[in-house]
Parts: sequence; C-alpha cells; structure tokens
Amino acid sequence: MAFKLVGIVDFNGQAHCLDHASTVSSYRDEIYSVDPVKVCWCGTEVGGDMPPVPYYNRMNDGIKGKR
Repeated sequence: MAFKLVGIVDFNGQAHCLDHASTVSSYRDEIYSVDPVKVCWCGTEVGGDMPPVPYYNRMNDGIKGKR
C-alpha cells in the first residue's frame, strides 16, 4: 500500500489540504491518506483511509437469467 500525501499540519496544529499547503511557510507534520481524518480550515477532510469501492456486486443467489 502506497502512502499518499494529502495534507500538512502547521505549528499551530491546524491542518491544511494540499490546495492550501502553499500558504504555509513551514509545517510540523505531514498527513498521509492512512492517517486519522483531520479537517482543513476550508472544511475539506484530509486523511482517513477510505474503504475500496467495489466495481460490481456479485449476485450469488443461484438465479440464472434475467432479473
């Protein structure tokens, strides 16, 4: 599993999404996609491992043909 950088935390403890990371001159910590969810000052949630979205739902009830 690759860790994807999704935000940073400044020295005041405020999270910043990557869109607003350029507004911070120096930061204390990086937020990766598997880290607990933090909220940027703009309201965007950063971090938190999202469960994978299934591409399809398998029907295994034994009924063949049209549904």
